[in-house]
This record gives sequence, C-alpha cells and structure tokens, in this order.
Amino acid sequence: MEINKLSEFKRLFVEFICEATEFEGLHLTYAQIYEIVNFMNKAESKYTWKEIEIVRGLKKAYDYVEKLINENKHIGIVEFLSMNLLIDEYEEPSAGQWRETKVRIGGTDYTPPIYKPIEWHKHVENLITQPLQSLFDGAKLFATLAKLQCFTNGNKRTAICLCNALLIKNNLDLMHVKDHMKFTRKLVDYYEDGESKLVDFVNYVVESSKE
Repeated sequence: MEINKLSEFKRLFVEFICEATEFEGLHLTYAQIYEIVNFMNKAESKYTWKEIEIVRGLKKAYDYVEKLINENKHIGIVEFLSMNLLIDEYEEPSAGQWRETKVRIGGTDYTPPIYKPIEWHKHVENLITQPLQSLFDGAKLFATLAKLQCFTNGNKRTAICLCNALLIKNNLDLMHVKDHMKFTRKLVDYYEDGESKLVDFVNYVVESSKE
C-alpha cells in the first residue's frame, strides 16, 4: 500500500522542485519548471544551461527519493551523499563528497566548520539516524545540515531533499519553502546567533509549510 505522504510528494513533485531552485537564485515559474521536467528536449532551446541543469539535478534527486521509498530502502549516509551527487554533478567536481575546504555563504560572515571525511561521516550519521517524530524534527535537521555545509555546493538543496525523504518515510508532514526571502533570513539568523534562533526558524518552517 502506498504511503500517504509519498502520494502527496508525487502530486506536488514540480512544486518541491520550484521551491528548491530558489536556493540557487532561479526565479522560474511553475509552468516553466513543469516544462523542463516533462519536456526536456523542447526546453533545451528555451532555457539557460544552468536553469536546465539545476532543475534536472533536483528531478534526479527527487526521483531517487521516490525509488528509495517505493523499495523501502534505508536512508542514511550513502543516500545523503548520492543526493548531493545527483543534485550538483553538473557544476561541482566534488559533488557527492564531503567538503574539505573552506566555504563562504552569501549574506553572512558565518564560517562553517571543516572536518576530515571520517569525522564528517560520524557526525552526520549521528544526526540523520535520530528518529523523526514530526516536521519540527525534520526542519531542525535541515537547519543543522545547512549550517554545517557538508558539501562544497548544493547544501540546502541536498538537506531539504534528505529531510523530506525521511519525513515521507515516517509518513510525517513535509517541509516547504513558501517565502524564500523570509526563510533565508531566519536561517541566516540561526547561522549567526546559534541555538537561540533555531526554534524561531523551525517554528516558522512548521507554520508556513501548513499554508
């Protein structure tokens, strides 16, 4: 029997891709993204290479999520790395590998930590193996992974892909990005001010995802 939240995910498939493209500064309409997702050959002559590849990467990652859920597969470190590879292989040579260099985040002076691969593995595995009981937990996991910046690129796209995969698997409410500017502002507040702003961000995500 198909999981209810998987049905919702499939019904809103293009919408989830739309929301994630905003992380890369794309401002394509739902209709434009629908065209890229469903009519790739036609779309190649109408959109930039970057637009097509960002949408294509997200489609591959979300198709992968659907496959994992349908086959009742484990969702862990290997799957997290695979999601980043699918999302960002068009642009980043180190896609699907833990970040080992410094990275800057636009709009903030916050500097993420750097770990060795084995340290990344242990730290992130501990985070994503914690059971999710609600969307609150999923949004908290997203914020934590986004702040860590596990990869050289595509961190927020990969984090929201993983979190929604785990939420679907547990048949919990899914995470949306309804107002990208407000979402980003609250996320950056968490980057800069730490735990004191985490609950504010998570509560915002929970409430806005219901709209």
